[in-house]
Amino acid sequence: MPADYHMHLEADDLYEDLPHTVARIAEYVEAARRAGVDEIGISEHCHRFRAFRPIMAHLFEGATGQHPHVVAWLSSDFRHELNRYVEVVLDARRQGLPVRLGLEVDYLPDREEAIARALDGIPWDYVLGSVHFVDGASIDSSPEITWPGTPVERLWRRYFEHLAQAAASGLFTCLAHPDLPKKFGFRSDPFPWDAFEPVVEAAAATGTGFEVNTAGLRKPAREIYPAQELLAAATQRGLPIQLGSDAHRPEEVGAGFAEALRWARDAGATALTRRAGRRAVPELLGGSLRDR
Repeated sequence: MPADYHMHLEADDLYEDLPHTVARIAEYVEAARRAGVDEIGISEHCHRFRAFRPIMAHLFEGATGQHPHVVAWLSSDFRHELNRYVEVVLDARRQGLPVRLGLEVDYLPDREEAIARALDGIPWDYVLGSVHFVDGASIDSSPEITWPGTPVERLWRRYFEHLAQAAASGLFTCLAHPDLPKKFGFRSDPFPWDAFEPVVEAAAATGTGFEVNTAGLRKPAREIYPAQELLAAATQRGLPIQLGSDAHRPEEVGAGFAEALRWARDAGATALTRRAGRRAVPELLGGSLRDR
């Protein structure tokens, strides 16, 4: 049975009363059980927490040219205590729930030392590295924010340059949704393989994994992240592969995992990765799940 290591305890547009409780985690565990998933990992967004506000403040405080939607969104977030979140997840585990402690962190160039300090001293099982901002612009808030004025091929190239830096940083155990720019259907033709290849090289050098993320099936792209040929390049280099639904509510846990398992096998993956104390524990890819 696979593990689902990418989920959030509430929708992104809820700011104040996040359900960081053992009871809420138990709802996700029960949903996972129904989906045929035997272990979950909570990977809340870093911008939920006060500790990350100074790291990301340049994106919305006095940022000239930033889209008003992004300014309003980020200005309203960063309300919660990271240590409280950590303790709730660890308490859920102490109570016997099959849950791992994770965090999804936005990689931002020139902020590596600050990110490392924010993560330090916490017993993470894994940390997902994501690129949601390219040259300061949000690429997945809505298609109207970034894409109308941005050449598609240039943004894809810059995205992969950021992602390669994230992989090389060694800050992350796994790269989340590693071809995110396709979310709204914007694809580069030709595909910038010369920009993507350094991502795999850097990940191989640091032991950073690749995520098979099923949220793309629920987005306009209608495709798992990453595309199969990108995943094949990762598996050929022996990168650890892990699954994530990117759930923001219990009913999304394990969504699309039957297709994800086929996707991974067809890309040449022979094992999936479990996480414990930032160690990658391979588990042979076998069995099947019912489609959801």
